[in-house]
Amino acid sequence: MKNRVRQILPAALAIAVAATTLIPGAAHAETKITKVKKYHLTKDAAKYRGAIDEMITFERKYRLWGAVTNEEEAARHGQYFTFMWKTKDKTSPATLRFEYRQQATNAEVLVKEIEVGKVKGLNSTDVNIVGDEYATNGQVMSWRATILRGGQPVASAQSFLWE
Repeated sequence: MKNRVRQILPAALAIAVAATTLIPGAAHAETKITKVKKYHLTKDAAKYRGAIDEMITFERKYRLWGAVTNEEEAARHGQYFTFMWKTKDKTSPATLRFEYRQQATNAEVLVKEIEVGKVKGLNSTDVNIVGDEYATNGQVMSWRATILRGGQPVASAQSFLWE
């Protein structure tokens, strides 16, 4: 039995060391983005009518709730991103930095930062590209979201096209 433990222990230690050295940002492994929810609200309401999935029609109604005039509805057209993330450190505030490129901006990277003052174990942060910003520059083509603590990145997620 002792020989078996002596054989397994070095292999287990090697795997543990490799795991901590191969994972970028392992020092902040307690913070991570768990899910990214994207929703694109357009003026083409016909494609939402008769949707098989009720969640699709609900999302549209949720985003348009309270918009009475056509101008108010047009101001809500755009893209909605919801970042769900978890952390063990609830003591210090965090910042979600959203870097993105839109159709009309080509290679120019635009940035939005959202301060999260009261951090919980499970968090949800919304970033909206709507209204004139969406009407002028078009759809978001690629993006990267980074959670910062004390100005240092601790977690990140990105779209496939982000370079």
